[in-house]
Amino acid sequence: MDETLTTKGSDGHSGRTGFSKASLPGKTPKLNSLQAYRGIAALLVLFFHASNLSQEKYNYAFLGNIFSFGYSGVDFFFVLSGFIILQMHYQDLNQPSRWRTYAIKRFIRLFPIFWLVMLFIIPVYFFNPHFGAGYERNVSVIVKSLLLIPQHHFPVLNVSWTLCHEVWFYLLFLFAIFAPRHLTRLSVAIITMASFVLWVLTLTIAKEKSPLTYSYGFALSSHNLEFALGCLGSYLLRHHRPRHPKFYLIAGFVWFATAAVFDASLFQYFGNTHRILSYGFPAFLIVVGSVTQELEGRLTVPRLLTYLGDASYSIYLIHYPLLSLTAKLVLKFHIVSLLGPFTSVILMIVLVTAAGGCCYSFIEKPMLETLRKKFLPQPLRNPA
Repeated sequence: MDETLTTKGSDGHSGRTGFSKASLPGKTPKLNSLQAYRGIAALLVLFFHASNLSQEKYNYAFLGNIFSFGYSGVDFFFVLSGFIILQMHYQDLNQPSRWRTYAIKRFIRLFPIFWLVMLFIIPVYFFNPHFGAGYERNVSVIVKSLLLIPQHHFPVLNVSWTLCHEVWFYLLFLFAIFAPRHLTRLSVAIITMASFVLWVLTLTIAKEKSPLTYSYGFALSSHNLEFALGCLGSYLLRHHRPRHPKFYLIAGFVWFATAAVFDASLFQYFGNTHRILSYGFPAFLIVVGSVTQELEGRLTVPRLLTYLGDASYSIYLIHYPLLSLTAKLVLKFHIVSLLGPFTSVILMIVLVTAAGGCCYSFIEKPMLETLRKKFLPQPLRNPA
């Protein structure tokens, strides 16, 4: 859900020399591994929702519900976001004069395309009163949804609950730009520790539907730990490059895959709170291992995956409404009877993914380029 990460070596050239503490991102090659993981994460969430709709609409377990763990794509997104934001804005820390550029870049990256999607989504709930749960037509809910203010229920665009956490992380980082170094470190330690303690209590005592979840607030969500893991990964690669990155990569994939296999059992015993350990931590290992491998020139990524990464935000924003719409159309025009449920779900996934790609190529990308040219200085118009 975030942006392209570019690298520049300590000698000023892009390539294998690693991250430079002094360099700002410029027109340098992006880390394709991170782009690929953004695309994979978006597809995991898409397959998760497609499987749920298949069960709901067609009473059919798509691929035996193998993608019931697909919500883990969100956890991967959060780790990626923490890594990218710290890497791209490392030089902004404790530099109050840089807050405006940071805020503009974050706003441009997150809100314009989101508001455009919302412009199409909101009227649906008014033209079809039976669509949704009813609260979507409440003015306060709409306003909070547009501003990505957390609520006790899903926002109008249900998948945008994750963007509320993204905004919170951006605000915390903004504080770190204003605050002196010692206060930043103290604040990070307090918020991370409080989030960790609350997560442990929820994991071991109250499980998923804990009164702790919102009584102590959105601000101490366990998702903070996933952003923190991403930041930790960026810090490690700046200061302590791992010697055996392939071990990190393999361990991360094995851990993630094992959690996916046992996802139903993990959910049964620990509720939704297991995901930070089951998916967030292995995502951290995967990111650290992959980036190190790529910086050393030992990892190549197919162009299709990097494009899906570029388009991941558009895919993420529009996929659920389009999946829901296509599922209804498939039933209405008896396509499921003609093609069968499996082929129908595959058709839905392909159409929605293609639509996300078109949204990125013809709407999101030109919009971002236009806004960056208008509001950012020339050296800062890259995708950061």
